[in-house]
Amino acid sequence: MSTWATWRAQVDVARVIGARLPLKAEGHHWIARCPFHEDGGRPNLVVYADHFHCFACGAHGDVFDLVAKLDGIPLPEAVRMVTAVEYLAPISATRTAPAPSPAALAPVDQRDAVYRAWLAHCPLSTAHRTQLLARGQSPEAVRAGGYGTWTGGFGREIAARLRDQGWELAGVPGFAQDTTGAWWIRAMPGLLIPVRDAAGRIQGCQIRADAGSARRYRWLSSAGKPGGASPGSPAHCAGFHEVRPDRWLWVTEGPLKADVASALLGAPVIGVTGVTAWRRALPAIRAAQPGVVILAFDQDVDPATRAAVSRNLVALAEVLDRQEVPVLTAIWQGVKGLDDVLAGGGTVRVRLRNPEAPLGPEEGWK
Repeated sequence: MSTWATWRAQVDVARVIGARLPLKAEGHHWIARCPFHEDGGRPNLVVYADHFHCFACGAHGDVFDLVAKLDGIPLPEAVRMVTAVEYLAPISATRTAPAPSPAALAPVDQRDAVYRAWLAHCPLSTAHRTQLLARGQSPEAVRAGGYGTWTGGFGREIAARLRDQGWELAGVPGFAQDTTGAWWIRAMPGLLIPVRDAAGRIQGCQIRADAGSARRYRWLSSAGKPGGASPGSPAHCAGFHEVRPDRWLWVTEGPLKADVASALLGAPVIGVTGVTAWRRALPAIRAAQPGVVILAFDQDVDPATRAAVSRNLVALAEVLDRQEVPVLTAIWQGVKGLDDVLAGGGTVRVRLRNPEAPLGPEEGWK
């Protein structure tokens, strides 16, 4: 048996997936509503001991694939997370019912209140403020972003202070309990980026790790920990106070990029955590009811990455076509992200999608 298969065989699948999706036992497998499409009626996602499959949208893979997609992290990182000691079970363990989840994801109003109280204890450092201003944001936009700075550690004192103030931390991603029942929050040192829904509520937080980290952007998550939860990589809504039915709505990659682009454009921007997470933008697009949606995904140099971006861009555009939402695509040259070209004073061109044209990496737009 390969190392990969050995890891997979030892993983307590119900515990891992149950920390992210509500599962219902059905014989020797479990069912859940698929997070990758609008799963109405009977749940279509079936989780087996060694793989998952959605019988509606066709999503398929093993437990590592599912965690990578749900948490918005690379597959190797998902493997490292899932194969942590607390997720492993004896190979002979009987999986007749899902293990209890560490905690259900807290309602968004609770998360919003806790994160706002927590960020009040994490003032933005001078270095991080300077970095944000250098990206093109104004001092007013930086204040409106509600950013903070995390200096590292377990944050036990802050968590205890929040509890003393009456805040309920269970189910708020990032917060968890130790063996004594005390609460803690652990994150890499870096910039704290609030990720908001269409109503401006903080759904979760990303951390832009300070220099030296192998992975720059991370979700604040306590998946699999007592009292903890995963944020599920929600889409971020920036500048939604600008939403009007006749306005353009932009969709790009990354919450911080969305904040910067929104400040520079004076328009609402949705930031998804990666092109494969475009489905997470659909509820916010429906809430905005925009006149036009402009897709402004990263302009990657690598041909394979560009092709993958194009496939996901086309998939999102086709969904919006069926909903009769006008779609444009944005293109630029010289830099990767929408925020970079705007901050540098570059030119962004938009093109109308032609549904009848071929849809290759450089085709299907006019």
